[in-house]
Amino acid sequence: MHRVLCASLVAVLSLSANAEGFDYDFIEIDYSRTELQGPDFGGSGLGIGGSLSVAESVFLFAAYRATEFDFSIDRTSYGAGVGYNYTVNPSLDLVTTASWQYAEFESPVLGSADDSGLGLGVGFRIAASEQVEINAGLDYVDVGNSGNNTSLTFRSLYNLNAAFALGLSGSWNDDEATYTLGVRLYFGKL
Repeated sequence: MHRVLCASLVAVLSLSANAEGFDYDFIEIDYSRTELQGPDFGGSGLGIGGSLSVAESVFLFAAYRATEFDFSIDRTSYGAGVGYNYTVNPSLDLVTTASWQYAEFESPVLGSADDSGLGLGVGFRIAASEQVEINAGLDYVDVGNSGNNTSLTFRSLYNLNAAFALGLSGSWNDDEATYTLGVRLYFGKL
């Protein structure tokens, strides 16, 4: 098992896709489906987010998501923060993030509640080919009285051209699983 893990890491670090590095200037829109753990209970929603380079390896990012769950329960979440990317090679970036997170829940029966806190993330952007990018990482969010969660995230992006990409992603933690389908626009490439 140890040899397989080491061989996989060497293969990832030696990817030779013809990438010129990753673009951190984009906006994206997606549709999501969230399934909560336990009883058959879920919801769907829309999200918008983006990233903007402010220095060679530093970027700012923000995201908004509105999810409507069963039984007329709504969740609205915001996040904004700063990230740092370290280029291992032209096909592989190590990415770390720190953010402020906010979540609000509304229910016709229970009323509304909101809370805010911190988010930390670490992951990789991998250029598997000129058209395909793979992202994988861990995100930790601690939202005050609502508790904390660590999520495993995975995303694949298919670049239609230099400016547009289609994305499919998943995020899993102890409380829920979320799947998204979206489109990304690299605004520096128009």
